[in-house]
Amino acid sequence: MFSFMDVLPPLAARDARNDVPPVFLRLLLAGALEPLEYAELLVQYREVYAALDRAAAAHAADDPLLCGLRAGIRAGLEDLEADLSLLLGPGWAADADAEVMPATRAYSACASAAAASVEGLVAHHLVRYVADRLGAGQIQLTLGEAYGPLAARLAFHSVTDPWSAGLSEPEFWTREQRDRVAAEAAVAGACDRALLDELGAALARR
Repeated sequence: MFSFMDVLPPLAARDARNDVPPVFLRLLLAGALEPLEYAELLVQYREVYAALDRAAAAHAADDPLLCGLRAGIRAGLEDLEADLSLLLGPGWAADADAEVMPATRAYSACASAAAASVEGLVAHHLVRYVADRLGAGQIQLTLGEAYGPLAARLAFHSVTDPWSAGLSEPEFWTREQRDRVAAEAAVAGACDRALLDELGAALARR
């Protein structure tokens, strides 16, 4: 029987095999980003999570299996928006669209297209879950050292109340469906890498 959670260890192993982590991620983990630079990352991920939330809402109406998945995506989206309000002020949304990078728009479009199928939605959600929640502890520690009391008010990379992957076990999924999840997860991972690379290039130009 296929388990969604079976995909998580291979995803984590794939990320660990990357020869050189993105510059932006290395700076984040080194505590070298200013709060506004960290907010730039959150703006990008808010765009991706919003696309996944729209797709999950459409699927959840017809598939009870995905109700928990949508709750997990929605929790991440709400954390992102709360952090952006804290870092950029309550009017952050008025300027957010202009700050979304081409790589992020491509990522969001890819996620939206893939999420037309349940397998595609699950794949993109799992990649975000691995990147954003399973790695949150190290980022939270770094933010605490870099930002002091401000970090305690940030929610997205917090592990004090982590949301789960939100996935029940699909009893009747086939090997073919599992393979489609794995293949699309690789695409999602490449999209995420392109997003982080573009953020790093933007920093280098300043």
